[in-house]
Amino acid sequence: MAKRTWSEAENSVSPGQASRGVTAPQHKRMQSAQHSRDVSQDVDVVVGQGAASVPQISRKVKACAACRKQKIKCLMDERGPPCRRCTERGLGCVLNKSLQTLIDEKSQFTDAYSHDLDMVYSSLQGVLKKIGLPQMGPLQSSSPGTIEEQRSPSMTESPVRRKYDVGPSCDNSPQINPVEEGLSDVPIHSLYALTKLSAFRSPGAGEVEKAPDMSNSQGPDDFISRGAISRENANRLFRLYNDKLDHYIYRIGCPYKTLDEVRAKSSILTASICTVAALHDRDSDSLYGICSDEFRRLMGACMFDRLVNRDSLRAMCIAAYWLSDISWTISGYAIRRAGDISLSQSFTRILAGGTESDADCLRLWYILYVCDQHLAILYGRQPIVRNDFSIKECERFLESPTATDQDTRLLSQVAIMRIFDEIRNVFSQVDTGPLPEEYLPKIDEFHGQLIGWHDTWLSKVKERYPHVGLFPQKGIILHFKFSKLHLYSHVFQGLGDSPIKAAFSPYASAAVHCAKCIIELLLYDEEARRGLIGPSYLLSMTAFACMFLIKVAMKYGSALADRAEVRDLITQLVEMFRKTTTGKWHLVHLMEGGLEKMLGLLAKCPETSAATPMPSDSFAVGTLLPGQDTAMLGFQDWGSDFAVANFDGFNFMDYNIGLSPLLRFDQSAAGFGGPTF
Repeated sequence: MAKRTWSEAENSVSPGQASRGVTAPQHKRMQSAQHSRDVSQDVDVVVGQGAASVPQISRKVKACAACRKQKIKCLMDERGPPCRRCTERGLGCVLNKSLQTLIDEKSQFTDAYSHDLDMVYSSLQGVLKKIGLPQMGPLQSSSPGTIEEQRSPSMTESPVRRKYDVGPSCDNSPQINPVEEGLSDVPIHSLYALTKLSAFRSPGAGEVEKAPDMSNSQGPDDFISRGAISRENANRLFRLYNDKLDHYIYRIGCPYKTLDEVRAKSSILTASICTVAALHDRDSDSLYGICSDEFRRLMGACMFDRLVNRDSLRAMCIAAYWLSDISWTISGYAIRRAGDISLSQSFTRILAGGTESDADCLRLWYILYVCDQHLAILYGRQPIVRNDFSIKECERFLESPTATDQDTRLLSQVAIMRIFDEIRNVFSQVDTGPLPEEYLPKIDEFHGQLIGWHDTWLSKVKERYPHVGLFPQKGIILHFKFSKLHLYSHVFQGLGDSPIKAAFSPYASAAVHCAKCIIELLLYDEEARRGLIGPSYLLSMTAFACMFLIKVAMKYGSALADRAEVRDLITQLVEMFRKTTTGKWHLVHLMEGGLEKMLGLLAKCPETSAATPMPSDSFAVGTLLPGQDTAMLGFQDWGSDFAVANFDGFNFMDYNIGLSPLLRFDQSAAGFGGPTF
């Protein structure tokens, strides 16, 4: 059989095609069209199934188009075209794309197209929002996703389905270390230099000031503009906070004069201010839940932001200072974010002649320190902030020209919290059981420090301040009594059924006297009563004083605390709380029912003496008194088991046990409820 020529091979047809009258050129066109349709259909099917189901085609194209056309072997080296035949004949050597290459290229194009479409869609939505026109509907090209994806908020925020192969965000900056150019002693800087992950990058100077622009031509987009609360109510709450409440946090919470100004600067600060104001306004009970939900929503939304601006920190300070139900969580998070931007370094800049901006940052740092210490005292936990240079030398801030009279009040609190921290460090070393007598000299030493603090700051704090009257000086006296009660109550630790030792008796009597003085000061001093709208710490310590007196009267009898006197003082306090014009969710009203219940328990408790204290099992407090129910006490969710089941042992002076029946703290939550005093 003679060898076919190139032209014969090129124009050949099958016998069946020849019998049907198909010519060689027609056959060639039919083959080409069929091959194109097959490739196109394969690409569409594979791409439409998603990246996870794209098959990997192992066959690779190894012959150029000219050799494949003639169905002869193509001799080509690893460097690619041209092949030997095309080189000898001077032909154009082209290596056609394989099916896998076509699939890959189309997948890349589809991803790029989706990304561009997402950007254009988002931009148009932003433009429509700016000019006040209705938003567009979702794109028809959006994939509906699975049921789980439809339920997830993160999957519905973008009209284009999220790509799961996108990793953490990286920086393209050529600067290796944004903080310092030399050899760094901070390990995370080395990791940042290698990975360029933006989460590892330390905030640069001034980055904290980068606040999002919350305003547009139609006004801020917040819960007021959305109609959750009316502008009239929002302005009323703002005025209450700015004209009255902010003076109890040393004018740190709101540097703005109007509602519009604070709304334009920060939505989360607006929500925080409105929440605290609604808590203190009797006519805003219906608004408190709305404002609180909005603040919690915004806090959750900013949880993973890399940067936090100063107004956001300001909002957290306000919440940690007043909102007792979330203060522990907010305080810890705010301190961590303040540490991210080295807020305490503002003190060093102040000493070097810093600006008013540095002073504002330092005030925020100090209020976070005070809140941290307040919560450490109330919950019997270790604080987060340590006493660094900015805390130990805080009085030097008053030498700065940027310091004000309000800063004197603030620093008085920082100074006494330093003493509290020392007290905690000393007595935390005591094992479970009664306090050893060798600690009594320590109590005397701390008592001397407290007297020094009282005398020093009472002379520094002005007698009268705008909007708070004489309360700053009365507050010095209140905190002095709080501190002495906290200090002396250690002698009750772990006594069990044993009587109070003779060496401890003077300290026990002094603790009882301090608790009575706290209640009497609030009852009979109008200026001191201003503090009822102050920080939640003040009311929490008042609750502790009440519980302390009731427990001592029940366990040790009138030798230490006269029952009739205790009952009379606390009854008057409950009546005063009822007359306080705050919202129903304020602590003064939440404490009313708990105090009345404790007075009922005191009335049913058998008389005892200091020499023969009430045994642990002699009086059951696990149920309500005869004839009482939860509705009578005003507590719809009051459980049958009372939170103060024992009046002895290491937990006798535990702050959690003392406050739970009054403030309804949840001791079952993780991290709460362990023994302290």
